[in-house]
Amino acid sequence: MSEQYPDRLTPPADQRGEFGWFAFAPEGAADLDNEDPVIRNVSLRAHEHAGPFWDDEGHLSDDFDELRRWLGISRQLFDDAMAWNEELASPQSEPPEDWKRRHFARQQELLRRLGEEVHPGIEVEPPRSQPPLLIQLSRLIMDAETGHLVSWDEEATTTGQAKVLPPTPEALTKRVLAWIADAGKYEEATDDNTAAIFAWEDEGSAIARELGRALGEDYRVVAR
Repeated sequence: MSEQYPDRLTPPADQRGEFGWFAFAPEGAADLDNEDPVIRNVSLRAHEHAGPFWDDEGHLSDDFDELRRWLGISRQLFDDAMAWNEELASPQSEPPEDWKRRHFARQQELLRRLGEEVHPGIEVEPPRSQPPLLIQLSRLIMDAETGHLVSWDEEATTTGQAKVLPPTPEALTKRVLAWIADAGKYEEATDDNTAAIFAWEDEGSAIARELGRALGEDYRVVAR
């Protein structure tokens, strides 16, 4: 008679040609890899390669079922936010000012609705009366006289008037400038540098969030 082994266990190597013991997880055990994240805050940002739902750590999801579980939002709000993101992320040239104002107003209405629908305990970016000043990391330089970061965006290039930013911590300023200096390495994607480009872009997103917190709510900082 063959020896019987306890349920859900396998015999050791000398009897089955394998190595060691292992056991299956008990029925009903949670799959840790599939646990939903804990969302503490959410904002709406237009992005051409991702959906509009973000928190402090980055992009959340484009999937309605996931966002429904994580945030508690309705299908209508999801569809309206995705449509807003598509319109805002799709223009190939700089949109006119009236177009920007109209879409900013839509964003504030979406934020108001988001605040009404999310689960208790989730902080939603509050609606604003005026849009924050958009700052791109890739457009920043150092003002040698003041030591402040200066933004040379398209408007500044046209008017000749750069936007001087408030003082930022020295360590953060150095990280910003170092990230910008590395941009030349990744102008052209190849099979050999794709992973490095993704890592550089992720670092830029993290620095942008940190700089945004340092500058305050009157500024919105993106990497590029």
